[in-house]
Amino acid sequence: IKKTDNEFDLAISGNGFFTIEGPQNKIFYTRNGTFTLDAQGYLVTQDGYKVMGSKGYIQITQKNFSVGENGLVLGSESADWKSPQEIDLLKIVDFKDKVGLQKVGNSLFEATRYAGEPETISQPKILQGYLEKSNVNPIEEMVRMIEVQRIYEINQRAVTSFDDTLKIAVTEVGRVG
Repeated sequence: IKKTDNEFDLAISGNGFFTIEGPQNKIFYTRNGTFTLDAQGYLVTQDGYKVMGSKGYIQITQKNFSVGENGLVLGSESADWKSPQEIDLLKIVDFKDKVGLQKVGNSLFEATRYAGEPETISQPKILQGYLEKSNVNPIEEMVRMIEVQRIYEINQRAVTSFDDTLKIAVTEVGRVG
């Protein structure tokens, strides 16, 4: 998890997915919390899909907003937060079998019957001003891939050598003179 200081960036610490409504009112799930506001004040993904809360779409009409660790979205007209208003609660869900999720597009997932029904997480840990980054180091993975390729080539040569030896044994040694 990396600090960005962008108030629209949200990260989930631990399990869970943000619930997103995509095209044709289809529900998707993501861990990519790079959000922004659209022209009507709805919290949306970079692709313009609306972020869902427990009451529906999350719309921020106040000048200031904050997201608590539990996913509660608050808004305030004043910078000193004298009278904050509860906007909504982020709809954070998880699945029994994440392998059953099907990747759709860049960072969206669709639930299949193998994933099970989405279960709302009652106590998520949301970090505002942070983003979850990849847990894969591309350089390390390239080195591993090269190592695996070399091992494969060595094994391929060994099989070819054994095949050649077997061919000689069958054709030359087994020949009756």
